[in-house]
Formats: sequence, structure tokens, C-alpha cells
Amino acid sequence: SINAYVSMWLKVHYPLEYYIALLNNSTATDIGHFMKTAKVSGIEFKEFVVGNSDINFSIDEGSSIRIGLSIVKGLASKDYENIIELNKCNDVNELVKTIKKVKITKRSFEPLCRLGYFKNIFENSAMLEKILNEIKVKKKTVIGDEIEQITSEEVEDYSDAQKLAFEKKYLQFYLSKHPFEQFRDFIEREEPEMLETMLSPKQTNDLEDGKYIVYGVITDIIMKKSKNTGREYFRLLLEDDEQHVFVTVFNVVDIKDIGEGDLVIIETSKNNFGFAKGSKSRIYKFS
Repeated sequence: SINAYVSMWLKVHYPLEYYIALLNNSTATDIGHFMKTAKVSGIEFKEFVVGNSDINFSIDEGSSIRIGLSIVKGLASKDYENIIELNKCNDVNELVKTIKKVKITKRSFEPLCRLGYFKNIFENSAMLEKILNEIKVKKKTVIGDEIEQITSEEVEDYSDAQKLAFEKKYLQFYLSKHPFEQFRDFIEREEPEMLETMLSPKQTNDLEDGKYIVYGVITDIIMKKSKNTGREYFRLLLEDDEQHVFVTVFNVVDIKDIGEGDLVIIETSKNNFGFAKGSKSRIYKFS
């Protein structure tokens, strides 16, 4: 009770410090949820780009929160200080030269490129990744000339779908815009009457038993095994931009064409054990 009271007092009177402490001591899967909660409370986060970040979450000039490099899954911790050094870079030549000079590893610059971390210096992240990979292996380079030569070849930047997939891969949550929002916006624009017949996870609280059509983004597929029969079944973690819900699927055939990141509509039945796909229903994959 005392801990709950103190936490609430800190949340009300020192919200920035409260959320920074929370975010810096949370697992990757919880960080996305706490960032959403903080945003709902009116707290702003600096864009996650070079020049705006620290190693951990921190206060930026007393009014917003800087996102920490530590949220990036697989980032080499030995590179943290050197990546912070890149905050001083003003153009792509200086950026590439510094990355090569301080020996930031591919393990670090690859996910940062794919997350758009350098987009305020060089907009085409796919091209920048190509530049860094090619220059890294050369012992002697004239940075400006090499960059000009490489950029003479056309390289298409990552698509919006790829960028979202990279966020999920390297952060374990969606940092920019949740794909569910695009999904919902498309349905609202093309088939608005469909929204009246479907429920997203945040609309499934306190429902009575019955049949429901649920929709959202698959963020995990978990294989289970029945203790009584030994038969395998699957639990789909279905997510919208705020909450998630599990949907049980008993037949492997039903999931053979779907995977993480897919946007789906599922006809389900609900009982005390939760949601389950109906035996005679199907999973509609949105593409």
C-alpha cells in the first residue's frame, strides 16, 4: 500500500522522473506499453534520431523524454558511447567517417539504419546501410568520393511496411505508428459498416459468452500441448494500438498461411476460457 501511494504521488508530481525510472527498469515487452501510457498522460518523447538520444531514457530540457539506445535489441553495449559521439555529426560525410573511425560495428549500425536513426542526416536509410557496409571493408577511403560513387547507384529506401517490421524486430514494439491504425483507417475508409460488426482487442473487455468477430495484428503465435490428450494447439496474440487478446486455434491448417505482423479478421466464440476460433469458421488475412 505504501509503495502504491508513493508511486502515485511521484506519477502526479514528478511524471517525467517517474516514467524515466519506470522505462529504464522495464523489460522490452513492457516499454511499449509504458510509453503509450506516458503519451496519454501528455508526456512527449523526442524523435528517436541521432542527436536526440542518450544511452538510457532521460529528460530533455525539462519538458520531454529522450529515448535511450538501450531499447534496441542486440545493439552492442560497447558501441553505446561511440554512438552518442555521432550526435556531433552534421552531414553524411562526417557521419560515415566517424562511424568508421570509432569502429562502430555492423551489429550496431545495421539496426540503427533500419530504424531510421540517421534519417535527419541522410534520408534514405537503405542507401546509408549500403554505404556503411561498403566503406567499412575498405582500409583506405576518401569518404566523400566513395559516398558519391555509391550513391550514383539507385537504391530504393525501405517501405513503410518494412520499417514497421524492423521496429517490431529490433524494439519488440512499434515506435512510430502501430500497423493496426493503418488497418482500421483502411476499413473505415473502404468498408465503414464492417467496423460495426467487428471488435478489436480493446473492445473485448467484459464481454458475455457468445460469438464475436475480432480483428487486429498478430504479434505472436504460441504452440501449446493439451495435458489430457497431448494434442497440439495454438494461441494467437492479437493486438491493436492499445491492448491485446489471445485467440485459441486448434487446427494447424488454420495458421499455415499466417504469421507475425499479419493483419487478420477471425470469427470466434468466447467462453470462460477466452476466445477460440470456431471449428467451421476461417481466418481472413488482410493484405
